[in-house]
Amino acid sequence: MDLQCGTILKNWTLGEKLGDGTCGEVFSCSNGKQSGCEWVIKISPLNKGKTAKERKESTRLANTLYYEYMLYNNHMRSATFVPRFPSGSYGEDKGFRFLVMERMTENLSQYAACRPAPTLSDIADIGIKLIGYLR
Repeated sequence: MDLQCGTILKNWTLGEKLGDGTCGEVFSCSNGKQSGCEWVIKISPLNKGKTAKERKESTRLANTLYYEYMLYNNHMRSATFVPRFPSGSYGEDKGFRFLVMERMTENLSQYAACRPAPTLSDIADIGIKLIGYLR
């Protein structure tokens, strides 16, 4: 099954494709119930591939969505830079694993492209803040 605008996964209807991420495709989405916010859905196929090795890699990438959801939800919920997650934001349907989250104003590539390279001090400060959230 190819993902396209109008495809429904659980209660989420896919909108336009926004791009490709490390684990799969990213689309705008809606469910008719969650208003006042724009949502995106990250989608990764489960067990996709012709060989056992390809299927294993596909599942590993899909699992990354689960790890991302758990990291945000359990360890970084209070961080100001973490997107919101609506009810029913994580799940599986039609051979795909998905994660729905608040659409941020910029993606990381856009953010990095219009700013100077971070200094070593900036990177250290970010690292210290992340470690604080993970404790």
